[in-house]
Amino acid sequence: MEANKLLTYHGLELQAVPFEHWGGIQIEKGRIPVTPLMKTNLEGGVFAAGDIVQYPGKTTLIASGYTEAITAVNHAHLMIDPKATEQLYSTVIYR
Repeated sequence: MEANKLLTYHGLELQAVPFEHWGGIQIEKGRIPVTPLMKTNLEGGVFAAGDIVQYPGKTTLIASGYTEAITAVNHAHLMIDPKATEQLYSTVIYR
């Protein structure tokens, strides 16, 4: 798989990042709006997660960022390999 960049951040120090220079990425009030799949407005599979994203009902907790990252990675995987199985497992299996 080829990628131009993969950015991963983990931490608590908020820093301004010049996203407005990223060629068309949508910014609203300093945050990147995403879909429930963590997709940005950019075509070609650009996902985002963590403090930088915004969506209805967003909670700004570190745990939320981890969950968002898992969602983004799983949907990026499906985009790369459409035959892949969507993540089905949890700590509880509902019947």
